[in-house]
Parts: sequence; C-alpha cells; structure tokens
Amino acid sequence: MWDDPTASVEPDPQPFEQSDPAANVAWTDGQLIRLENEWRRAQRSFAYHPYIGITPLRGDPPYEYQVDFRVRSLVLNEAGELQSVDTVAMHVWLPPGFPNQPPVARPMAGVFHPNVAWEGVYLTNPWQPTWTLPDFLARIGELLAFRTYDPDSVVNATAMDWVVENSGALPLDAQADFSPAAGGEPLGRIMRFGPATVDQIRRALDDMRFALVAENDDAPTGAEVEDFSRKTRAALSLFLDGDVPESLREQASEFDDWCQELPDSVPAWEYLRQQRAAARSAEETVAGLRDAAKPLLAQLAKLDALVTLPPDVTASAAVRAIPAMPALEPLQLALPNLARDYEDRVNALRGYLEAMRAQMPQVNVAPDRSLGRRIAAQTESVAQTVASARSSGEAALAGFEPLLRRAKAEAGALEQIVGWREYTDMFIKARALERQAAELGSAGVHAYFIENDSGKFGPFQFEEPLDLGGTRVAVRNNQRGAIDVIDAVGNDLLGRSTDGAVTITFGQAEGIEGYPTAFRLTERCDDLAIHISFIQRQTAEGLAGLQHAVPAAKSWCGVVCGLLADPRSQAGLREEHRKSGHRWKSLITDLGQLGRFKERLATYHLVERMTQEVPRIKDLINQAKGRLKDATQKITAIMQKCSRDLETDRLIVPPKYAQSYTEQLRVRDQAKHEIVRLDALCKKIARELAERLGSPRACGRPEVPQFRSQAPLPDAIVDLEPTLADENLAAMVESLGALLNVTLPFKPPPAPEITAAPIRPATPTSAGVAAEPEQLPEAIAEPDPAGEPLTEFVGPALESPEQLAAVGGEEIIAAEPEHPAHEGEEGYKQPEEEMIEGFFTEDPAHQEAHPDAGQKR
Repeated sequence: MWDDPTASVEPDPQPFEQSDPAANVAWTDGQLIRLENEWRRAQRSFAYHPYIGITPLRGDPPYEYQVDFRVRSLVLNEAGELQSVDTVAMHVWLPPGFPNQPPVARPMAGVFHPNVAWEGVYLTNPWQPTWTLPDFLARIGELLAFRTYDPDSVVNATAMDWVVENSGALPLDAQADFSPAAGGEPLGRIMRFGPATVDQIRRALDDMRFALVAENDDAPTGAEVEDFSRKTRAALSLFLDGDVPESLREQASEFDDWCQELPDSVPAWEYLRQQRAAARSAEETVAGLRDAAKPLLAQLAKLDALVTLPPDVTASAAVRAIPAMPALEPLQLALPNLARDYEDRVNALRGYLEAMRAQMPQVNVAPDRSLGRRIAAQTESVAQTVASARSSGEAALAGFEPLLRRAKAEAGALEQIVGWREYTDMFIKARALERQAAELGSAGVHAYFIENDSGKFGPFQFEEPLDLGGTRVAVRNNQRGAIDVIDAVGNDLLGRSTDGAVTITFGQAEGIEGYPTAFRLTERCDDLAIHISFIQRQTAEGLAGLQHAVPAAKSWCGVVCGLLADPRSQAGLREEHRKSGHRWKSLITDLGQLGRFKERLATYHLVERMTQEVPRIKDLINQAKGRLKDATQKITAIMQKCSRDLETDRLIVPPKYAQSYTEQLRVRDQAKHEIVRLDALCKKIARELAERLGSPRACGRPEVPQFRSQAPLPDAIVDLEPTLADENLAAMVESLGALLNVTLPFKPPPAPEITAAPIRPATPTSAGVAAEPEQLPEAIAEPDPAGEPLTEFVGPALESPEQLAAVGGEEIIAAEPEHPAHEGEEGYKQPEEEMIEGFFTEDPAHQEAHPDAGQKR
C-alpha cells in the first residue's frame, strides 16, 4: 500500500466484478499463519519496488490483493482496439484451499495475451505449495512482458496469431525486473523511502482526527474508521520488523498503537463533534433571537398603541373600544407567527444548552498513549468552547424568556380580542338586520321599490301589475338578486339583472328622452332568515369560547379579556344574548311565515294577471283568425278572375284587381304571423304558470302571518286572505288552464299545524328602531363607590355552544294577547323596544369603516 512515495494513504482500487470464493472462509490456524507469512513476504519483497506494487484489499491477514505491474504490455481498449500500456492491474486472491490450491489472478482490464482471459491467467508450470506469492507474481510479470507464453494453453487465439506474426518484436518489455532485489535490496528501499511514507501516514492520521471532529455532515462513520485503521496498520507493519532502523520503527509502532485504538475512540470523537456543533448552534441561535426580537417588539408596540383605555374603564366601554377588523387583521397575521418563530428559537436554544450538559462517554483508549493525549487535548479545547457558549447562552436565555412569555400572552389575548370583535360585528350585523326588517316592515320585505326623478315609491309586491306612465309592468323574483321586469300586457321582458337592481327607461320615443326608472329588490325572507340564523349559531358558539381571561397579557387586550371574563360581565353578556336570541328566533319564525305568504301573494298576482291577460290574447287570436279567413276568401275570389301564363304557369292578375290582391296578401301574412306569435305567447304563459304552480315553495301558503316581532301587514294585503285560499286559487288555475287548453298543476304545501304556544306581539317598528339612542346604557353591573355591585347576576357560565343555543332558544312566554290588533285599529299598542342596549351598540363610524361586519370570515 505504501510502496510508492507519491501514493495516497487510501488507494481507490477498482473491485473485480466476480464472486469472492474466499468470502466467509473459516481459515485454519495453519492457513492463517501461511497467509500472514505470505503477506509479510510479499510486502517486504515489493516494498517500493520499481515494477510491482501490491495493495491488500480484504482480510486480516490479507487474502485478497490488487497488484499493479509497471510493465509494457498490450490491452484491448473500450473501442476494441489494440493498445500498448505501461501498467496492468491484476486482482489476486488466495482461495480457501490455499496453499494446496494456486492463487487466482484475473486482469482488471482487457489484457491481450495468448494465456490471459477475463477468467484468469493460465501459467505454464503447475502451482507448487512450496512456492511463495512473490514467486507467483514474478511469473505473471514475465508473462505480461511477453517474455513467456505457452502455445499449448492458449485461451486467446487472436493474441496467439499476433504473437506468431510479431515474434520479432518480443519481448515487449525486456528491462522489467520482477525479482525482490530490483532497485536495490528491500531493506535499502525501505530505509530510503520509508520516512516519507511514515510522515504521510502521520498526516493521514491527523486528517482523520480533524475529520472526526469536523462540524459538518461528512464525518467518517465507525465502519469507515475501522477500514482506515486496518489498511493503515497493514501499511505500518512493513516498518515493524527488527532490522528496520529504530527511529522509523518507533514512529511506526506509535502510529500502529494509535490505529489499533482509533475505532474504539469513535464515540469520544462523536461526543466532541456534537459538543462543538451545539456550542456553535447556540451562539448562532442567540444572534438570531436578538434579530427576531426586533420585529416582535415592533408588533407589540403597535398593539399597545392601537387602544388607550382609561383606568376606570367598564366592560361595555371596553367592548366598544375594540378596533375594527381592518386595524386588527395585520396584527393578527403578524404577531402569532412572530411569537411562534421566537418560541421555536428559544426552544432550540434550550435544546442546545441541554446538549452541552451531556457527559463524555467512556472509551477504551490508554490516556498515556499518543491517541489518548490527542483526545485529552481536544477535550480540553472543546470544554472551553462549550463553557463559554453555555455561559453566554444561559445569560441570553434569561433575557429572552420574559419577552417570549409576553409575546405568547399578547398573541393569545389578541386572538381572543379578534373573537370578541367578530362576535360583536355579528351581533351588530344582526341588530342592523333587525332594524332593516323593521324599517321595511312586513310589506317591504320580499318586495321591491322603484326610484326615478319623482322620488322613491313602494313597496310593491312581486307579479303585481303596476302602471308606469302608460306602461303596465310586473316584477318577478325567483332567487336572491334575480329581477325580471316584464311588460304585463305583452309579457315581454323589459329588463333583467342578477344583482338586485335594474334600470329601464319609459316613455322614450322620437324626440322624447323618456324617464329612467330603477327597480330595486329588498331582502328575500328566506335569505334574511338564513343570515340571521347563521349569526345566531355563530354568536352562540363564539360566546361559549370567549369566557376566559389572559392574566399574563398586560396590554389593553389583556385588560379587555379580563373585564369580559368577569362573572358579572359574563352574566350580562348571557342575558343580552338570551334576549337577542329570543328576538332572532321570533324574527326567523316571522320571516318563515311571511316568506310563504309572499310566495302565495306573488302566485296569486301572476294567476290573476294571466286570468285577465289570456282572454285578451285569445280574443286577439280569434280576431287574427277572422282577418285570415276574410283575406283568404277575397284572394280566392280574385284568383278565380285571373288567368295563367301557359309557359311559366304564373298567375296573371287583371290590373283592376292588382292593388286589392296585394293588400289582401299582406293582411293574410300579417294575420298568420300574429296567430303564430300569440300561440307562442300562450305556450310561454302556460310553461311559466306550470313551473311556478308545480313548486310547493313557489305556491306558498294563504294564511296571513300573526307576527311575533314584525309589524302587521297592511290592510290592503290582509283583505286578500280569502281570495288567496287554496280552493279559490285552485278554481282560478283550473279556469286558466281551460283557456290555455292545458292542465295546469297546483301543488301548495300542506297547511301548517296550529299550536297553542303564546305569541309575543310585534316589537320593533321603523319609528321605534330609528329612535334608538346612540349611547347605550351599561348592560353589566359596575361597583358603586363603596365597592358593592348595584346588580347581582346569578347563573353558571356557559360551557358549550349547545348549552348557549339551548338558552337562546327558549320558548317565549308573555302575558300579552296572542293576536294583537293591526296598527290603527282599536286595541293596538305600540310595543316597547326589546333590543337590550348594552355591549353591542351599532356604531355608525364602525359600520362605515367596516361594512362587512358580521359576515362569515
């Protein structure tokens, strides 16, 4: 291995791709002695040899080698061309039957020789057990130099033909000397080149030591260290013989001891490497934490500056002081992420500090030897590095942990504040929806208004005919935002939109601009009920999860969370939510009944309008048929007085009938077109009627709702109740179907069951809600100057959304009459405002800044 002063410490031979016949061989003691002797003999014989280099590959003692013959020979290159080379590598191993079996030598390249094949080298004389490995290798060298070849053992006929044709050029290498004495006696060569090799081994050992403590992922494994030690000891054995100079032998012996202990020292080197890496990582983490603290502190400062609370702030005032979501969202996105990143870094620093507290493992290395002294020196150096890193890391950690605790607490409080803001926004949105329903009134919900230069008018009901400056129109709405404005006379579509509003210009003519009129839908009953029902569920779930304080949070967020977690505040919140839940449930119930009634009202208006329109259309059809018949008769009479061209068979109309003939043709064609158009209109009307009348939802119910929260319907609509009855509408549908010559369906939903549950009278009206004060009184008890609460609230804290929903869904029991009289009638009493005024004021400034408050996020 070390026979060339320029060779590397770890050669990189190309393995011979064959199975290993000596693998896992149970060598006998005698064989092991012979293997050891053969290795020592070959190593000594060819140490720094000019023509043979030997490298052990496997076994201790080795039984497998790579032998490099520095001799001129012939090979076949990859292109299959004959090429002269100066070095040939052979793979040599000693089989399990050695020394009775001969060594096996196989080329590691395509050697071109009559007695060499890929399977091996065929020597002329048979192997003798008394022969030595150097004798065997010398014979192979003679063969490769083409000094010898056996015509009786040819395994490459082409090579044999080449030898015959080029016998005058043989041998190829007459100078190569394969005897052990070539280049001087082996001991002389060892004394001349050995010091450089030993110095090279020393550098290799230092490189290995540095690699074992290197702070990277390329540190050698235990198997790699063991392999390195085995190969290095094999090379060092050359210098351990007694005739080697003492100075060289002592260095080799020291390095051999080092290599012998090196595999056992791997755990110590791993420990030192890990300690050094932990110290470096701790220092880097401390620097990273200092950098990460800057943006975290900046976000905490922004949070502190967002709200300033007075010292004696009340819970309801604190709720109203919570900023709108546009101000909270940037902090909500940034602060928790920065806090988590900071926490991860702090935990990493704790881990590195804990790793540096680990004890060094015990290793089987003599402390008084060279390797032991090296480990001790390295241990002392690493210990100093670790002690410095631990000291600075623990000091830095003491400063980082308070900021981490503050950041985590404030991030948790901010998250809860965002929940309160969302809860409040939904609550305010629900109040706005209540107000909207009250301002529109039962007639204005599920309806439409019109606006033009003359002002705003309405509400008007769907499918109800409306005269606008000589144009009779009707408005249709089948789903949210969809609006169709129809000519109620010709049933033509005048305008359509899906965003709840459409503008049409009426009265437009030549020289007349006309006047634009906007048709705007109000909320449908089902959409309004779904929205309120969603808010009811979300607020119940939200309130159930917002009942704990964050004591470690010292900012305004922590103060607000603490105030709202107070039992008195929770009692006030639950009471306010309970009352609101009653109103929302009542409003949802009212909207459900009102929606069914409005659908029946629209169906009635459609059927009633078509009942008036279809006879007119039928009359127009009959008139057109009469004109068609009359024109056809007159055309027939004229044709009887005409002749035909004999060649073209064209009708020849006398001049005195020509004008009349042309006029009657025009009348006939117009009548045909009118009949087709009107028939198509009847079919269209029948399809539209069948589509609506075939849907139970669209048919609705005729019962006038008895509202719990909404103001009563106008008398003009209430008076229609008998007309809207199923039997009356069914008769109208049957009559209309007879006019259209079709069978129209009529599938109303079943009548609702009548319950005896008391019903609360209508509460909010437009005037009542509009009169609501801007500043609402407190909904929780605040302590008086003596420290005693003015009001005591009793009740357990809510523990789940289901419990809160159950509380908000209690049946409303009231002493008021079940069916209050209509407004304006005797006995009608304007109900008192029930919307509890406390925590959740609808702040106009907040609504303007955040119009989507309460929408699902």
